[in-house]
Amino acid sequence: MEELVINIIKILLLAYLIFTLSSCVGTAAEIHVQQGGSIQAAVNNAKSDDKIIVEPGTYTGNIDISRDYANNLNNLVLMASSSNPGDTIIVADNTAGPTVKGVISIKYKTHVTVKGFTITGARNDMAGVYLSQGKQCTVENNIFLNDGLGVKLTSFPDSVVRNNNFNRTSTFGTGTGIDIEQSGNTMVSGNSISNQNNGIHIVGSNSKGSTISGNSISQNTNSGILMESAKGVTLTGNTLNSNKNDGIYLSFSDENNLTNNNMKMLGSAVNGTNTNGINLYNSKSNTISNNNASSAEHGIFFNTCENNVVQNNKVSSNLYGIAMRYSHKNKIINNNADGNKEGIYLTHETSGNTISGNNANLCDVGIHLTNYCGKNNLVDNNIANSNTFYGIYLETNNNVISNNHATGNSRGIYLLGSGCYNNTLSNNIVDFSTGNGIRLANTSNYNKLVSNSVISNSGDGIYLVNSNNSYIDSNTARGNNIGIHVES
Repeated sequence: MEELVINIIKILLLAYLIFTLSSCVGTAAEIHVQQGGSIQAAVNNAKSDDKIIVEPGTYTGNIDISRDYANNLNNLVLMASSSNPGDTIIVADNTAGPTVKGVISIKYKTHVTVKGFTITGARNDMAGVYLSQGKQCTVENNIFLNDGLGVKLTSFPDSVVRNNNFNRTSTFGTGTGIDIEQSGNTMVSGNSISNQNNGIHIVGSNSKGSTISGNSISQNTNSGILMESAKGVTLTGNTLNSNKNDGIYLSFSDENNLTNNNMKMLGSAVNGTNTNGINLYNSKSNTISNNNASSAEHGIFFNTCENNVVQNNKVSSNLYGIAMRYSHKNKIINNNADGNKEGIYLTHETSGNTISGNNANLCDVGIHLTNYCGKNNLVDNNIANSNTFYGIYLETNNNVISNNHATGNSRGIYLLGSGCYNNTLSNNIVDFSTGNGIRLANTSNYNKLVSNSVISNSGDGIYLVNSNNSYIDSNTARGNNIGIHVES
């Protein structure tokens, strides 16, 4: 019996010893750095899962969290002890060679966090925090002041950049706040970015799955958000004010989603440069929805773009609300383009687009297809009311204008010029114009007007002058000065 008790005690002691040893393995350490100490020395002595806590003060020198693979330094936290980032300042050492890419450089690592610092003074080819060839790191609650780049990620997916402040008070506008290169599933949220060249720059199709949300981006000399060859990125809930060229600019970028962003520009032109709320160049299959864009030359502008969907946006106080050139097969649906000089504007070989369900009111021209515009555009079911000159203005050929309501304009629907032929106008309601309801002028030939209701216009209901071989059938022309007027 005694032997049995002794064996049980031995087993319990062994179990306790195993538990104690196992609980000691991998225990994280806290390493404190006092003012006058070396953050790099603390990093050199750290192991994975450690927490380096830096006390308030100013520290000069670059920090490398990229060393030997044996220690790994994964799951490392580098943080300031103070909750105020202004208390703990890291100043760049710009005498470092060109291979040094950041004031804090993180390479080949996973789950490293940098938070709570002011990081300042990085030269133009350096970042405040540089992340390369790792994943799943977090940069949060920092101030980046007068850095060439604030945060740069290159081949560094699944990371988070949030609640930081990026600003420049010197060498205005030569930097970029956040630069994301080939780094998918990056989450950028709650940052304030100002006085850079570009606020956020996203490059490469491998940035797919990234979300840029809830950032305040203002007073940058080029674009608030610039995307180049980017694919599958979501921009949502960002505020982009007073950026000098573009609020959001997409170049060769496909299948992105832009939603609920708010852009107020500086005006139609700044220092001779055109301004755009949202500007797309050579980009396709993007969805642009529920955004606000104002005080620009173009609220939303397409140049050489295809198969994009623009819906439920509000564009106001722009020279052109929504404008397209050299762009095809896009859908402009259910947008509010009230209060621009021209509400919706198509020019330069733009063809095969659908313009449907939009409001274009209180403009000089509600919807305008210029004499340079292409063919086979459908303008359907739009409202164009109370425009100073024209509700719908057509100068091109082979388009369909149907089911629109134009009321209270100077002229409801106006077709002009020798290039304006083979168009079909059907089932439109045009009423209460101060001039003519539908007017064809100056050799607008071979057009069809079918089943339109032209009612209570102060001028003539349908007026054709110098316009031959037109087909006018089954229209209602009631309560006008003259119902149908054909001249010359």
